[in-house]
Amino acid sequence: MKTINMGIDAGSSLVKLAYFEGNRFHFKKYPYYNIEELSNWLNALHPNIVIGLTGGRSERIKQLVNYKINTFNEFDSLEKGLESVTDLNPDKKKSIIVNVGTGTSIFMYDSSNLKRVGGTGLGGGTLMGLAKLLTNEENYYSITEASKKGNRAFIDLFVRDLYENDSKPLNGDLTASNFGKLDGVQNHNKEDILAALTRMIAENIALLANQVGLSKGHEDYIYIGSTISGNSRLKQDLQEITAFFGGSAHFHDQGEYIGALGALRLLNEDL
Repeated sequence: MKTINMGIDAGSSLVKLAYFEGNRFHFKKYPYYNIEELSNWLNALHPNIVIGLTGGRSERIKQLVNYKINTFNEFDSLEKGLESVTDLNPDKKKSIIVNVGTGTSIFMYDSSNLKRVGGTGLGGGTLMGLAKLLTNEENYYSITEASKKGNRAFIDLFVRDLYENDSKPLNGDLTASNFGKLDGVQNHNKEDILAALTRMIAENIALLANQVGLSKGHEDYIYIGSTISGNSRLKQDLQEITAFFGGSAHFHDQGEYIGALGALRLLNEDL
């Protein structure tokens, strides 16, 4: 019976899988709290599976599955997975890679070399935690859908709000203070709050990434990671902020599976 090679990226919030079967790639993901369901599915899937494993929760996966496993460094897997990203073509040898997961890591990609140059604790964990705290919403899909309908102008203080005339020292549409209009005001709807929350996370991530890019002369920014997936508001905000600094933002359809794809490619090279 034919062997199936599979890449697994075991992150702190999500476990992502990538494998090739039936002449096409398959992608799956499970919340970490459903890891038992994942292990049951894996152990029942196929008798001959070899796993390329990466990510911070790798040891737990090893305890739950009964297959041969090769473990790979997380950054090596990410670098190898980036070879699958169509945006990284010969005309774009220099890019800033921004991996937005539970937190965010920023990498400089230069001629197939990947180097971590920074990061922040802001990311999907921040989105989920503060959404729960501020709106009592804890479903990721509901949070992203609600944020699309919101208007952060009711929550955030803009530069234009600080000046009564046209003599503004900065672009009036820039954020002067995230959540700056909440002082003494109650009963804002959750859509506006979640739109403002998403913008705050996007602004800080994009500002950090663009500071790195500007200092290194990089103009292309590739945003990947599970928090990007299905989050059109976050994508729009990242794109707007990146463009403001003269950069170009790119997103990949399977960006959240880059680590799993990299582990799969490393596994294929080892076998």
